[in-house]
Amino acid sequence: MSADSGFGHNVFKDSGTIVPVNTATIVPFPDEQTTALTNATFMQFLSTKFGLMVGKVYMLDGFQGEFRGNYRTQFMNLGLVFPTAMDLVPISAFGGGIIAIPWENVLLSALLLDPSGTPTNNDISEAFQDGFTVVAGGKVTTKPFGLVGHQQVGGMWSDKTRLALSQDPSNISRMLLESKFPLLGDPGPLLHRFLERFFPQLLTPVQPPRTENSTWAVFYGFDQYLWQRTSRPPSSAAFASMFASRPGDRFRARGVLAVAACLALTGGACASRDAAPAASGSLSLAALAGTPWTLVSLGGQPLPPGARPPTAALDGARVFGFGGCNRYTGPVEERSSGAITIGSLAVTKMACPSPAMEVEDRYLAVLGRATQYVLAGGRLVLSRSASELVFERPAP
Repeated sequence: MSADSGFGHNVFKDSGTIVPVNTATIVPFPDEQTTALTNATFMQFLSTKFGLMVGKVYMLDGFQGEFRGNYRTQFMNLGLVFPTAMDLVPISAFGGGIIAIPWENVLLSALLLDPSGTPTNNDISEAFQDGFTVVAGGKVTTKPFGLVGHQQVGGMWSDKTRLALSQDPSNISRMLLESKFPLLGDPGPLLHRFLERFFPQLLTPVQPPRTENSTWAVFYGFDQYLWQRTSRPPSSAAFASMFASRPGDRFRARGVLAVAACLALTGGACASRDAAPAASGSLSLAALAGTPWTLVSLGGQPLPPGARPPTAALDGARVFGFGGCNRYTGPVEERSSGAITIGSLAVTKMACPSPAMEVEDRYLAVLGRATQYVLAGGRLVLSRSASELVFERPAP
């Protein structure tokens, strides 16, 4: 559950930009001082691979990648947060959907949403009166040459009646003139004769604007680490891109491409937090002592909504923390710089509802097998082969 409050004023309307340079300015409503419930969802996993969700869904958080998609900690520009050709997807709306994790590095989802939902509308009785919007997508985590990357693809379709992109320009001009000068709609005898003689085109009746009741869009995005260095200072280079398209006149594809190339020579890797300190000359567990870490990615996927994130702390010879439901502790041995062995973990035996237990089981299984650790871009990564845990330091 989350809410957002707007206060003060911003200059977006006066800046002349098409896409907001700061996504936060459009939530809960552009230049409106109000508070709105943006997200209130309930999720239940029926197995370790399949789950359901329902509630009020915040779609601005639905397209996150390694470096883009989270306007709070990453790029603020809307073009790198949300596929702009998907702008007919509501920011926040009532709906529900399914989530599937068929394999460890694959996440699939499909949502059915109210096409007219807004952050400030909490009346569920008004949902789906204008039709519905379907949003579906998939995300795959890859590790070419041991460097993490993600591939995302998805799309939307809606049957809500909307204004068509192709319109008769002269009809739109007459419509705007009549809204400004109402007498043109009913000129009377004298004005009618005058217009008939000098401006006969203004006597052509205004027709209703053209509409469509089938709208679709598709998008593709990817991010890829190109290089990482774990010695001090930790550094990374990465590339991210997002492309989206939807039909225009006569189904000509219209696309929007957003690209970000990031080179963090002193740590950061396109993130907003500083890198954690490392020991002089090489990375060591001793340098991480006293730093709490919070899990943000499990097996290449974000944690399911409603799950309390696991934590980890290292004191040089021991790893301990919260697993999602229970507390755990166990020995850790540093075999060489960046290489570790974690011994048997002792875990308390409290039971918790889903998805806490499922998250904890997966988390402890990957943690117990971890043989490598990397510190880059302010993140700690524990991994073995394609299985990885990504941690961040909590905000101060």
